[in-house]
Amino acid sequence: MKKLTQFLMAVVFALVAITMTVPSSSAQAQPSTQTKDVFDMTFSHYITWDFSPFLFENLVAKWSKKYGITIRLSEPMDYAESITQFGLGKYDAVTITNIDSYIAPAFGGIDVEFIVIQDYSADNDGIVTKSGKTMSDMKGREITIVQNTVTQHLVARCLELAKMKLTDIIMKGAGSESEVLTAFVTNDDPKTTVGTWNPNLLKLRQEKHANMVCGSSQIPGEIMDGILVRVDADERLKKALTGAYYEMISQLATKGAARNKVVAAGAKSAGCTVPEFEQQMKTTHLFMSPKEALDFMTAPGFKALIQTVQRIAFEAKLYEPKSVGQVGIELPNGEILGDKSNVRMHFPLKYMKMAADGKL
Repeated sequence: MKKLTQFLMAVVFALVAITMTVPSSSAQAQPSTQTKDVFDMTFSHYITWDFSPFLFENLVAKWSKKYGITIRLSEPMDYAESITQFGLGKYDAVTITNIDSYIAPAFGGIDVEFIVIQDYSADNDGIVTKSGKTMSDMKGREITIVQNTVTQHLVARCLELAKMKLTDIIMKGAGSESEVLTAFVTNDDPKTTVGTWNPNLLKLRQEKHANMVCGSSQIPGEIMDGILVRVDADERLKKALTGAYYEMISQLATKGAARNKVVAAGAKSAGCTVPEFEQQMKTTHLFMSPKEALDFMTAPGFKALIQTVQRIAFEAKLYEPKSVGQVGIELPNGEILGDKSNVRMHFPLKYMKMAADGKL
């Protein structure tokens, strides 16, 4: 699986890298070339993304019909594989973190945008060890992670907070999240240390002697989760997915049977009990309305969060960027961070604002 995943990822970025010479402004100026009426979305297991089956079983058809299209959901994939398949053009939308959308599709040359920011991680991502209480205790150890993903960002930031360097640890790559889980559970070495996210993180923290030495609550707001599409994706797809998602969130925001149904479906998709799923929700800052997401994205600190993503991608050498701003990022207010001729990642307010204003 490791070799297959690495090969597929390499193919994606080799294919799309040629587009990096095309100015982003030109890409955005062109109208969508979409002529199809059937679209596909893929997802992987994670607390917010495990709501996807409920979303599609109960709400997407209604919103798709409104816009005259059909949207299909894949079976859950390994996270790296879902990004690979999106990059290859097999899917029109994918659930992903802001960090992974930057170091994979965006850095690979695909012009992408978040139509919905769903949440940010507040200890859904963490570094777990069998011995040691702090990040400082990890000096000289191997930390097994799926490299070139959000976990590598977390490791770099946790080291930074502990006033350590990347050279103080040994980054060991795994081909998938299941490999990370196996590496921890089957290894008797007390120095065994891994980095991962929920639901695997929850499973690991229940293991004997497991201790989380650093989690995403220590870098609040940096690891965001959302629904990503290409900039030139069909407007109908963007509106239908946004409308369906926020109708589901309105149900989740209640305290009655409607909420219980959504949570039960999420737990089923995640392969855990409802109490376990509720525990994961406690370590998720879920935006319970489009307005809450908009407030987060328009707050003064949002720019600093994105600048940190750019900086760590460079310092931790995620996909070997040549400079901090090699790939430009468009903030919600239109400001560009980085190369203005190579803007590949966008945070538009348009669709969330339409949802907040009841105009979808």
